[in-house]
Amino acid sequence: MIKSIFFNAANLLSISRIFLAIPLSISINKININSDLNDVFLFLFICFLVAVSDILDGIVARKFSLVSNVGKVLDPIADKICVLVVITALFSEFYEYFFIFFLLILVRDLIISGMTLYFIRKKNMHFQANMAGKLFLFFIGMTMIFFVIDIPITVSEKFVYLYEIKFFTYYASWFFFSISTYYYFVRYFRIYN
Repeated sequence: MIKSIFFNAANLLSISRIFLAIPLSISINKININSDLNDVFLFLFICFLVAVSDILDGIVARKFSLVSNVGKVLDPIADKICVLVVITALFSEFYEYFFIFFLLILVRDLIISGMTLYFIRKKNMHFQANMAGKLFLFFIGMTMIFFVIDIPITVSEKFVYLYEIKFFTYYASWFFFSISTYYYFVRYFRIYN
């Protein structure tokens, strides 16, 4: 019974995303100022697989009635691992843009994870991500992709609007990070009190 709840198709897609963090980390760490388009395309392909698995696990869970409490915990963990892999790599390359962001995401996610575990253990309550959280994940994902593909000189020379696009998604990420953080904490404190 436990095996069938944990190892359903939706949860396996989330687990696959955790394992995709390994090639994601390898591909992003190979990109440098002298990288060619093949390195960038490999990174983008792995990002595509991560995104598809994230979209599909929700669709599969809802369509085949596989929504589970395990999945509600596993899905955001997989997302956080992939985001932290990329943001850690960007942290060394773009310190001024990602140092504070990295720290805030890390602290917020540790607090949210702790509160989530508390509500699961003490009150048997499981929460799903809010819409602002999903939008934050989308924009931070796009920001990280645009920052990574802007590293090689050959790529950034070909895409003239890359600078404007990456900063649009960067500031949108901050905006949705703030809103989603507010909603997460309001929800937890309302239930806690």
